[in-house]
Amino acid sequence: MWNRSHASPSSSRIRRRRSVVFIELLLLSTLSFFAFGYQVHEKAILLVLPTMVPLVLANAIYARLFLVLSVAGTYSLFPLLYREAETPIKVLLLLAHVLFLGASYTAHFPRVGPPLRWWHSLPLVSGREAAYLLGFVPLQLATSLGPWLAPALAARLPFLPLAVTSVYCAIGVLYVYGRLLKHFAAV
Repeated sequence: MWNRSHASPSSSRIRRRRSVVFIELLLLSTLSFFAFGYQVHEKAILLVLPTMVPLVLANAIYARLFLVLSVAGTYSLFPLLYREAETPIKVLLLLAHVLFLGASYTAHFPRVGPPLRWWHSLPLVSGREAAYLLGFVPLQLATSLGPWLAPALAARLPFLPLAVTSVYCAIGVLYVYGRLLKHFAAV
């Protein structure tokens, strides 16, 4: 019921315009399923990310939101690789992914004029999105170094890093979902 009601803004586009892209509807459907469906794990984001890939180069809005969604979705999978030896690998792979997206976006969506603010050096993102993306650095430091810096807290609350990671990633996913709903309703 929730999925249908939240997919309705884009579903109404079918009646208004015949040139609606099926991928847009599929994207909103998968995001609605992720947001309101019953899943017990972050792996469900893997249903959403591939659906957005074909839209990335079509529009700068999709590209910007894909950057936020892919970083949040990929980082939400970090707790699945829980061994300390795996931490450098997963961080370097995420960093390589972000650098590849940044280079691709810079080539495909050229910036006009010099950067005006510090976040303009990041491709396509707003200040709020840049701050959110850069927030993953202290989050990673806190979840990696937290057990050594505060062993008493880590012993009392062993799942605190997992909960903080899930909440922070959920903020990004819900932000993208809200922006896409707003975009679909406006078009």
